[in-house]
Amino acid sequence: MAKTALIYTFVIMEANQLESQVFITAEMELGEGPLWHPVESCWYWVDIYQGKLHKADAAGNHLSSFAFDKKLGFALPASEEQFVCGLEDGLAVFSMSTGKTSYLANINHEANGNRFNDGKTDPTGRVWGGTMNVDESTRYGNLYTWEHQKLRSHLSQLGVSNGLGWSPDHRTFYHIDSPRRTITAYGFDAVSGSLEEASNVIHVPESMGFPDGMAVDNEGMLWVAHWDGYAVRCWDPESGKVLHEIQVPAPRVTSCAFGGADGKTLLITTARTGLSKEELMKYPQSGSLFVAHLNVGGMPCTLAKH
Repeated sequence: MAKTALIYTFVIMEANQLESQVFITAEMELGEGPLWHPVESCWYWVDIYQGKLHKADAAGNHLSSFAFDKKLGFALPASEEQFVCGLEDGLAVFSMSTGKTSYLANINHEANGNRFNDGKTDPTGRVWGGTMNVDESTRYGNLYTWEHQKLRSHLSQLGVSNGLGWSPDHRTFYHIDSPRRTITAYGFDAVSGSLEEASNVIHVPESMGFPDGMAVDNEGMLWVAHWDGYAVRCWDPESGKVLHEIQVPAPRVTSCAFGGADGKTLLITTARTGLSKEELMKYPQSGSLFVAHLNVGGMPCTLAKH
């Protein structure tokens, strides 16, 4: 029987205010895809427009960068030296030891101007990746998994397929469509990778900007980066209320991820793209990485299967 989706449109304005600190000063055009590598115990993130994969240790020392000749939406670790990457034209495996990229699948069947955007692995290591169109007013985006050597479509007609995550019990999948300002919960079957109908939807108010990337904590709360919202906000998916707000001195907050030695550090990425000279003067740390130290940890990154 189909479930009726519950729609939440209210927030608590007295959200607990938290602060962020600069982790690495940078000038990324579109910083995204942060993650804590479960084997190497270090941070990785991408600059989508510059096509770069960056690496840093837990103390914020930048260790290395890897350049691609295409836009790089996400890079998910498959081992100590391999990543499954969502490039602008397809899904590929990148070897850090050889520098070579081998394609798994292309997205030539999608609309002109589509590219991979955000992606993650689910608790079983299944790769999930969403697409978007350069014309963000269209709904040409899709959400895929890579299974059995082919792409499997789960959601379509998306504006910008963005943040995604799973509840601690692995029974709920969360997905953000940025232009719609929605955070949608779906029932999830970890064995088959199938999604059920939406169970509830949070509509983010225009005053908070656009929901972008997301991380889920061990208590099931959703930490959502807000593009043009100057913050990461912690949403309760059951009530639709904002519990905490991490202020970031940059308008375009793009994503976040839990990690660090105790798993309670939240790494936050930001962007410079589209900001005016005046905005960049007012917010010169746009494009840098920030951290917030929290009292809760997050769901660990699972190595990607390909």
